[in-house]
Formats: sequence, C-alpha cells, structure tokens
Amino acid sequence: MKRRVAVTGIGMISPYGVGREINWSSLLAGKTAYGELDFPEKYGIPFHTGGKLTCFEPEKYISQRKLLKYMNREMQMSVVTALEAASDSGLAVKEVPPESIGIYLGTGITSVEIEEILSIAGNSTRDGRMDLERFGSNALPKCDPLLSFKTLLNMPACFISILLGIRGQNLVFNSFGGQVLQSISEAFLDIESGQLESAIAGGVDAKVSFTGFMTLKSFGLINQNASASKPFGTHRKGMIVSEGGACLMLENLENAQRRKAKVYAELIGASTENDLDSGFIPRKPLYLVNTLNSALNKAGLKPGEIDCILSGACSDPCGDAAEAAAITEVFGSNNPQVCSVKGYTGDFIAGAGTFDLAGSALMLNEQTIPPGFDPAEIDTDLNLNLAGRNLQKKKIDTVLCTAFSGGNPKTCFILRRCP
Repeated sequence: MKRRVAVTGIGMISPYGVGREINWSSLLAGKTAYGELDFPEKYGIPFHTGGKLTCFEPEKYISQRKLLKYMNREMQMSVVTALEAASDSGLAVKEVPPESIGIYLGTGITSVEIEEILSIAGNSTRDGRMDLERFGSNALPKCDPLLSFKTLLNMPACFISILLGIRGQNLVFNSFGGQVLQSISEAFLDIESGQLESAIAGGVDAKVSFTGFMTLKSFGLINQNASASKPFGTHRKGMIVSEGGACLMLENLENAQRRKAKVYAELIGASTENDLDSGFIPRKPLYLVNTLNSALNKAGLKPGEIDCILSGACSDPCGDAAEAAAITEVFGSNNPQVCSVKGYTGDFIAGAGTFDLAGSALMLNEQTIPPGFDPAEIDTDLNLNLAGRNLQKKKIDTVLCTAFSGGNPKTCFILRRCP
C-alpha cells in the first residue's frame, strides 16, 4: 500500500531574504526581487540587471562555522534552506533513527569566483600563452587546497548530513530546473514506497556572478530589460537571472499527523518527460502535454479537478507559447487559473522549480494565489486564464506546478490541500 506524503517544512531563499515568511509575504505584495547590479568595473561584465541576495550572513544559520570555508555561495544557500526546512517542520531530526531520513538535493553547474579562475590562469601562462607544464608545476601548487570542496556537486548534501546527523539515502541532482525538481520527485517516491519516513529535498542556485552570467550567455536567453520580464506577456524577452531556491521537509503523512505537525500540502503526483528536441527551453508542446497527462494519471485526477497551475514560465517568447499550447491542449475548456512568480523573482535557474513548488504548497495552505500582471500586459493569443494584478483569496484544493524550462527533463507536480 502506498503511503501518503506531506510537506511539513519549507525553507526558502531569494533576493527577498532568508526564510519562508519574508519570501511568501514579498510574493503576495508583488514585490520585484531584481534590479541594477553593482559588479566591479574591472570584471567587464556586460550585464547589469539581476536578482542578488545582499547582506547574506550564513554564519547566523550555520553553527559549525569552520565548515563555511569549504563552501561556495551555492552551498551556503543550500545548507541554510535545508536547515530552515528542518526547523520549520518541527521534526526532532536527532531524535528519530538517522537512517529513516534522506537527503535529495539539486545543484546548479557549480561556479567558482573569478579571482580563483584568474589566479589559476595567470600561473599557467608562458609568454602570454597557456603552458601545461607551468599549469602542473606552477599553478596547481599555488591553487587553494579548498577549491575542490567548493566545486564538488555532492558537498551541499554532505554538509547537511553532517549538520543534522542524517544517515539515510543521499542523492544529488543537477543542473537545471527540471532535473533539480526531480530531487523532490525521488524523495516523494521513496517515502511513498516506504523506503524512508522523511526527507529533506530541494535545491538552490546562484548564477549572479561573472562565471554564472558567462555560462548562461551561451544559451542566448538572458534578458536585461526588466520591464520585459513578464511570463506569458505580450512583450516578453527572456529570463532575468536571479539567485535562490528552496528545500522542503517531506514526511509520511501518517507520521506527521501523529505528531500533530503543520501540514502545508500533500504531494499526490509527479512526472518527468525527457524532451530531446528542445534543450534549455521547450519549443514544442508535445513533451509538455505528455508530462501534464502523466502527472494527472499518477495523481488519479481529471483535468477539471485542477484548480490552479503555478507555471515555471520564464518569459521566453517560444517557451511560454509552448507551455501555453500544452496547457490548452490538456485542459481545454476546464481552463484552470494560471500564475507565475518569475516576473517578480527572476529565474533561479536550478533553484526555480523547488521555489515554485514551495510556493504551490503555500498557496494551498493559505488559500491564496499571488498577484499576476495587468491585463494590458498579457498575451491574449495564448488563451490562458492568467491571474490578475491583485492577489486572490479563494478556495484551492489542488495545484499543478510545472518546471518546463532549464534542460531536457520537463517536470511537473500535483499537490493537494490537507484539511
């Protein structure tokens, strides 16, 4: 018999700040999280708009401060959200069998600071050209011995395990939104099957840096016009790069109810399809249609039983149109309300899907849909029932959350309100 899976803890991080409360209240207020970036002129970065968490002090949250020197920014943010989710759940992690809790964490393409790259490059040249002999004899001996810790994708999960004393299943996923959201899908399936009692799952990304922007520039997706960051909008021009994400504490619902935990929502269906034709952004609705139908089948629901869709649309002209076409094909006249928060938050890349899933759970718990945009900004040719400028208090029993941008896997979840 399959077990039911509950969301009992939420940790969120973004330019809004650290924690569920500040992120949720900022979304409900329709607050913009991105703006003008202040990169040092010496870097020569040709980008000036993005969303960055300022005044981030990880030592306020991570008690073993000696571990901080082994972490890059993504790792610090991931660990903080995981600790926030564990704390928010009220589950006494160190008082349950450590093997009964798992860690399923997604990460982006791990980046290093530009100074570290320049140091290695500068010590590897001879007469202005790259020299492998000097790389081995001169650059490597001078390389920061901690650099390898900062670039290994498994390290955030390792640190979380150390800090919380967790010894259960430990899996790492990368590198974009669809893949990282699979971290929660796998945790969901392992709890549902009885392999685990609970799990911390999610992911964070921080690409607002020289290496981050240069990596994403090659995809040709970066938008520097803040007024054109409007998912499903008439003048949408692509993503605004931002940093953030979320971690969730998932539990066997029966256990959560027994200990009288707060249950934000119940996960009832998840699906992933591999889109071999599109790459980073969906170009065709076919795979998206398959993903939506598969999630509905696994949840045992019909299209008319979905109350709201929290879309992961990133304001890409083609990607938004493909998702809109898929939603129209699957739901037809049932026409659930569609909302998206990336117009306010920017795109967290690998952390985007987990942040949206956390938002979906909060929508069900608070019975509220965050504000959208003015009707004049909406692309009416897409034929979607898009959320308006004001937040809505309404009865919501089910939310479908999509992560269709960011890599080949296209993932979606269905969540249900727990009475």
